[in-house]
Amino acid sequence: MKKIYEFLLWNNCGNNCTFCHQREHERKIDDKILNSKEQIDSLLKCQEFLNTQFKKGNHILLVGGEIFDIKNEDVKNQLKILLNYVISKMLCADIDLLYLNTNLLYEDTTLLYWFLDIIENNKLFDRLKFTTSYDIKGRFTSKERELLFYHNLKALTDKYLDIHIVVNTVLTNEACERIQNDQFGADYLLEYLKNQGKEKFTIKDWINYFKVDINTIPYIRLDNNIAPEMPIRLTVFNTLLHINEIIPNYLSFYVNNIGLKQEKLLYEYRKNTNDFVYCSSKLGKCGHSINFKRCFADSDKCFPCEVKKLLNFNR
Repeated sequence: MKKIYEFLLWNNCGNNCTFCHQREHERKIDDKILNSKEQIDSLLKCQEFLNTQFKKGNHILLVGGEIFDIKNEDVKNQLKILLNYVISKMLCADIDLLYLNTNLLYEDTTLLYWFLDIIENNKLFDRLKFTTSYDIKGRFTSKERELLFYHNLKALTDKYLDIHIVVNTVLTNEACERIQNDQFGADYLLEYLKNQGKEKFTIKDWINYFKVDINTIPYIRLDNNIAPEMPIRLTVFNTLLHINEIIPNYLSFYVNNIGLKQEKLLYEYRKNTNDFVYCSSKLGKCGHSINFKRCFADSDKCFPCEVKKLLNFNR
């Protein structure tokens, strides 16, 4: 199976989700936040890594922080150079798949559209793994910010007919409750959909309206943080079973996806050494990341292993 080389370019992000472990820990450390020159250095080092250490034929992921909400023109131009380089390597099959994540919480989408236009012109949407995030609690600081996300998401799927967007949503207690009650989305979203003529709000209706896929991800408690929104195992199980009722075979696909034992090589840029440092988490005996043992409020059992048991029991 092909590997994914993951590059954390910087932690800079203007959103500050309340549950973000980077916000709570790493952003307090000065060497995790980059100024414009350091961001350019990171982009240059990433391209150098791809040119000298990356094993051809594998996948890559580029992530922040936020990489498309850039104000500095020099940084923006350097990112364009890197993205053009990546696309050239995709066209000659040196890079197979490109994974990208963006929060869509910025008004100026010019840079994002510039990139997606190139992807479309080169017919590469089938090799772009494009993700964003939506969370009922902790992500949006105002109604305006939430509506901005909806607007940007809908605009993307309306403009680019071949784009496939996966929206990650964290399985907090509130998310689980709303999914099970067929009220997926925050109150502002329900109001927004009503204004669009929508009367049903199951998770499937949300998917159909925005023309995306939803990926429910576990609430991982890092560094023994207090996590009041973390659900117990039964709550997670009931939520996944409810989705499976609405979307047939969802659970089978979900188990295969989250339990996939694919090697992921995470590298983070460190400005004090001007280099990318390997920082992937350790694996447990089951072959999954040890972080998956921090996903239930009442258990330290591995999340992928437990949902696989749920699938086998549900058959």
